[in-house]
Amino acid sequence: MNLDDQKPFLVRIENRQPDGPLSLPDGWSGFCWKEESVAEVVAERVGGSMALGFRNLSGEPTCQLTLNFASLIGNLPSGKKYVLRVEYQAQKDANATVFLRRGDYSSFASAALRPSDGRWEVVEVPFEQEAEMARDLAFCTSANGPTSTVYVRSVKLVEQAE
Repeated sequence: MNLDDQKPFLVRIENRQPDGPLSLPDGWSGFCWKEESVAEVVAERVGGSMALGFRNLSGEPTCQLTLNFASLIGNLPSGKKYVLRVEYQAQKDANATVFLRRGDYSSFASAALRPSDGRWEVVEVPFEQEAEMARDLAFCTSANGPTSTVYVRSVKLVEQAE
């Protein structure tokens, strides 16, 4: 993920409708599952780096950022082991999880994104590729409020040595 050319934006999502274009990089999307959710998806500079962010403001905490990495890199070879590395920063009231999901949206691996006190942190999610299944990442938050923002600065997929 390279955010060097990412333009800043802030889009509010209410009644499942964004109030403007979500100018996210290829493969990324942002949305709310529930109509009563009010959320924001942003691209902005955080600590000198461009990052994508998401936060719930009220209602059911269903705001998500997703990355369809199968559409970007195709199917991964079955039986191989990988580690997904996510560099993130989470505000003091943030409580979020990154899920690796199959094509039917069921998750098979996850990691918690804990508040990071203004520091960039790296979380690793190890997994073994199953046969020919589409994959995506879902960054989901279960917190509400203006200080519940989670920022993602980089996502890397690394194949593990045999």
